[in-house]
Amino acid sequence: MSPIGSPARGALASLLILLPLLAGCAGSGPAIQEVLPHKGDTGVAADAEIRVTFDRPMDRASVESRVRLEPAIRGCQQACAVAWEGQTMVLRHSGHELQSATHYTVRLLGGYRDATGVAATLEHAWDFTVEDAPTLRASTPAGGARGVAPDADLVLQFSRRMLFPDPGAITLEPATPVRLGLDPQDQSRVVVSPLGPLTSGTGYRLVVSPQLRDATHNALGQGYTVSFTTGPLDLQRVLAVAVRDGGGVPRALVGLRPGRAPDSPPPTPRVLYRATAAIRDYGWSFDARRLYVLDGRGRLLALDPATGIASDLGLSATAMAVSRARDELAYLDQQARLHLWSPAGGDIAAPQAGTLAGAPAWSGDGRRLAVAVAAPESAGGGGAGSGGAAGLAIVDRDTLSRYLVPGVDLAASPAFAWSADGFALAFVRQQPGGPEVWTYRPLDTGTRLERVGALDARGLAWSDDGGTIFAAAVAGIFSAASRAVGGPNAGFALVAGSLPGDANPATTPADPRVAFTRTVAGVAQLWLMNPDGSAIRQLTSADYDPADGLVPSGVDLPRWAPVAPAG
Repeated sequence: MSPIGSPARGALASLLILLPLLAGCAGSGPAIQEVLPHKGDTGVAADAEIRVTFDRPMDRASVESRVRLEPAIRGCQQACAVAWEGQTMVLRHSGHELQSATHYTVRLLGGYRDATGVAATLEHAWDFTVEDAPTLRASTPAGGARGVAPDADLVLQFSRRMLFPDPGAITLEPATPVRLGLDPQDQSRVVVSPLGPLTSGTGYRLVVSPQLRDATHNALGQGYTVSFTTGPLDLQRVLAVAVRDGGGVPRALVGLRPGRAPDSPPPTPRVLYRATAAIRDYGWSFDARRLYVLDGRGRLLALDPATGIASDLGLSATAMAVSRARDELAYLDQQARLHLWSPAGGDIAAPQAGTLAGAPAWSGDGRRLAVAVAAPESAGGGGAGSGGAAGLAIVDRDTLSRYLVPGVDLAASPAFAWSADGFALAFVRQQPGGPEVWTYRPLDTGTRLERVGALDARGLAWSDDGGTIFAAAVAGIFSAASRAVGGPNAGFALVAGSLPGDANPATTPADPRVAFTRTVAGVAQLWLMNPDGSAIRQLTSADYDPADGLVPSGVDLPRWAPVAPAG
């Protein structure tokens, strides 16, 4: 028989077992009214307390010195605690759990006394059995799977609810930084989230420690290994965002893949790029296979998200835009002159575009560029511009010829947005009464300039179907339906649910929802909503482990990855 505590010390120091309901001693001696666990219980939790309730106040030391547990709890003699709650003795053993699938016997030796000194002479004993150890029932991917998406979460399905995993309880080999968590909708599912995309065409091993514990502190008792091989990386429909460091400077790009259902769990951020210099701007290539980055030193970089490696293109720029129709980017050099660059064609100067006053904007079909022509050049060409304002011009991609739209003064910090089909351009125009949003349709034969409504828009985006223009202003995000844009003065309405400070609307033809940034507790985070403002969801938060280096000071510049055209 193994004691749980030392009678010489008079302290029960290691006991964590549940006692069953038993009858007490004969005569006028103290009696046991209830024990937990009950006699014969099975499936007892490994962290269950042992509770013994008497029918009267007891001489506590006489009880504690006579309690025995077989087998004894390893390491419990000095670490476990005994407490009393009135007439109930409670034996706690936190950190020294009972062994899974083990049969225990609790004995209370005769001679324990009540508070008046009346003794119970009989020994009492009862037993119980601890629940089996948890097991790994399934995994996603399954063991031996091939072609696993490199940006997918890895999920382990266990037989019961699990504790939040300790760091290092689950590792990914080759050594890969991961974030561990529980599925909030099913805590028997442990989610392993690599912090960045895995390497394509590579074998990995997900290794689970035998010390991983379930919600009642049962250890697995055996380790598990899930082997799989990754397939190609497909980032289409991923939503990227620039992440600010502790000083508020964007120095990383993170990709998220929002679930389709409104109640989908928050998507896992994957680090696509960590930069040493600030990120001034970036854009997806038309096939979502690379990102082009303009850094704070004016360098243009081509980034492979599969590896996180950025290659310097040897070009110096002040602004840039990436075509949505071909692997090509437009940029302004240090003299604010337009250039085009592609991997196949190299660098092409377009001096006929003139001196520009802001980032160019590609049409959805890649056939045209909208540019802001700097004053005084704009005032002298075609009658556009007055008072030093920039003018609106359209540059044809094939001929590099420029058409200056007559009579248009752009607002300060010009904002452009093309519809996905490339037929219509939304822009902010400076009018005598203040800034207004207008549209320009370069291929129309009739009235090509149309007023949408008065608004000082800081950002513009078209809905996925071209049916609505979204605009960010001081009061939040506004929308105007294009069925009214085709007529006079459609006007803008604040999107239901939008708040002052909401900014950076971003849309894609592949998803009807609008991404935007909203400040929470002083930090800008990424949000998503339906076009009517319903189903608003926060996608990033301040709750990531600081070791992940994600969103310490907020996000900026949300950009959807495009869907490559068929063929």
